[in-house]
Amino acid sequence: MDVPDGIRARNRRGSIGDEWWSRRFIDLVESFADKGRLSRGRTYARQGNVFELKVAPHEVTAKVRGSAPEPYEVALGIEAIDAAGWRAVEKELASRAVFRARLLAGEMPPEIEWVFAELGLALFPGTPPICT
Repeated sequence: MDVPDGIRARNRRGSIGDEWWSRRFIDLVESFADKGRLSRGRTYARQGNVFELKVAPHEVTAKVRGSAPEPYEVALGIEAIDAAGWRAVEKELASRAVFRARLLAGEMPPEIEWVFAELGLALFPGTPPICT
């Protein structure tokens, strides 16, 4: 059952996510979370049963219409990079023309992870996100 104004995943089969970074994030979440729950989540996303998606610092939440009579809320919490860390990342990326050009063109180069690592930061979570 589709939810009006639901967010529908673009692909019907296989991995969710078109870009390298979205697939990488999903792979990380899948490595930490319950496989059955994630399988149901992909099905719900493909059916358009995810709505009220909110992205905030440290947390992403959404409502899902699953098999229960009422929609339920899901949340994914991650550790965020602090303001000083982001300033350092921004400064370093801005100093490198190749990153500046590709980011301004709407691309996220895989090598961007190297910049984070050089600064002692991680682009992706290294510990399990908190899933509810």
